[in-house]
Amino acid sequence: MKRNKIKNEDVSINFRIPRALKAKIINEASVRNITISKYLRETLEEIHGDLEERPKEFLSETKDYLFSKEFVRFVFWIYRKLKDNNREEDDDIDGYIDLIKGVGKYLPSDVVCELDKVLMDLLRIRTAIGIDGKYYRFVDSYADDKRLNYKKLEDFFLGFGLDQHFSDKKYKY
Repeated sequence: MKRNKIKNEDVSINFRIPRALKAKIINEASVRNITISKYLRETLEEIHGDLEERPKEFLSETKDYLFSKEFVRFVFWIYRKLKDNNREEDDDIDGYIDLIKGVGKYLPSDVVCELDKVLMDLLRIRTAIGIDGKYYRFVDSYADDKRLNYKKLEDFFLGFGLDQHFSDKKYKY
């Protein structure tokens, strides 16, 4: 990743980190034969990208993903499971697992965390034996960390989240 030269307008950030983390950072920077500052800049840019302006290609790729036949079918499947949480023979479990594993690039982290609950349940049900593999638990689990929060999905897809995702340059992942 090539970065433009640091300008006088660029700001600095100071923060405290544990000694062990600092040692890891120093080691990684030395392995790459770059300064600690450059290593940290590249790492932060890799995680957050350019928050000033999203490339049009990324927005186009994101729209293509979110409105793809596979993703739309997956979202409808999730909502269908509200009415009937039984595992069906034609459930594309492996396809849904692959699809969810790719969402992190296109969706905000709070939505990804919700879909991770579905992923964990799909992984469980794929290898479950007997009655344990007949029902999806992400629909109505008693535990919040296992139950899909449909409201968060709705807020993103039907409301502010999706609009902001495509229009606000400062929306973070």
